[in-house]
Amino acid sequence: MVVPLVVGLVGGHLDYGVFASLGALPAGFASFQGVTRTRVVAVVAASAGMAVSSFVGGATAAAAPWVLVLVVIVWGYVAGLAVCLGPRLSVAVIQWAVALLIAVGIPVGPAQAALRAGLVLAGGLFQGVLVTVSWALQRGDPERAALAASYRSLAAYASELAAGRAGPPPPVAFPAAVRLGDPNPLLPQVMRLDHFDLLELAERIRASLAALGEHTAGDSCQAASRFAADACRVLEAIGDALGAGRADRAGRVTELDRLVTRLQAPAGTDWHWVAEALLGQLRAVTGILVRLDAVPARGGPAGDVPSTLVGPAPQEGIEWNARTLRANLTPVGETGRHAVRLAAVAGLAEVIVQAAGLPEGRWMVLTIFLCSNRTTTQRCTAASTGQSARPSEPG
Repeated sequence: MVVPLVVGLVGGHLDYGVFASLGALPAGFASFQGVTRTRVVAVVAASAGMAVSSFVGGATAAAAPWVLVLVVIVWGYVAGLAVCLGPRLSVAVIQWAVALLIAVGIPVGPAQAALRAGLVLAGGLFQGVLVTVSWALQRGDPERAALAASYRSLAAYASELAAGRAGPPPPVAFPAAVRLGDPNPLLPQVMRLDHFDLLELAERIRASLAALGEHTAGDSCQAASRFAADACRVLEAIGDALGAGRADRAGRVTELDRLVTRLQAPAGTDWHWVAEALLGQLRAVTGILVRLDAVPARGGPAGDVPSTLVGPAPQEGIEWNARTLRANLTPVGETGRHAVRLAAVAGLAEVIVQAAGLPEGRWMVLTIFLCSNRTTTQRCTAASTGQSARPSEPG
């Protein structure tokens, strides 16, 4: 926010800097959503919508204030419907209403409104540039942190098995699944493949631990429980190696290799095959970590690694979002009812503002947008996730 203000001040147009800064602030809220490229998509969506909203709000307030009632109803319906797309896009869309109602406070003609919209767009896109720059500053660290959290969750599960509390693993995706589904575009392709291999091995280890859990509770000699405890220490060491800073990684990997070398699968037991499978998977993880930091700073030519193996295709896309929106247009579902309710309440508030001539009444309408969207996004997202082909279930 400070950079646009300083540029405007130095250039003798502080008001220009203010509008650019107003575009950067809400775009910054949107930048907290998503992972890598999805973060930039959220910022661009917020910035483009805010630019349009700034033009519509300022020009309409100057030419025909009562038309704002219809505008607020439309923006309210769109903002309410957007919650079915998940927090990332719904947070971006709610910034449109913020920009609309801020622009209403300073009515201007079409030419000035267009200039203001351009400045808001520039401020928002500047925020997007900063997000993109962060890709170069954190190359591989967020991915490693997510993988570390995933392996530490496996260590916690192995610890429960060692304590005799047998049971299936938690039916949730690993933290790394979301992060690696939207990898840093600046990562070398070989490093990306190593990350995906580590995630796939985590899934296999989880299955092996679940199989081992069938024997830890009823093993009278406690051999399976001791093996689970040893596996827990190895998994914790994997998490430490992945989460360590660059200066400490070599030492962490050396300690991990020592633990894996000492881990032996007991012979002569009916769960020997489970232990062998788990031991092989732990050795494979260690091998990947040994070579992970040896990946060159820049990836090779695109043909070195098939693009189809670089990572899974993201679930969300234009077609997926369009189907989700279409499925939630009906007021039968929670999202559809929320959209109609928000449009009606915000429109009624705008009628009151226009009829009473409240000088700062737009803040009442803005509060309705923010509070309603905040309390409903999580519930509607949970209802519509995994049900994108039909309306959200009633809450």
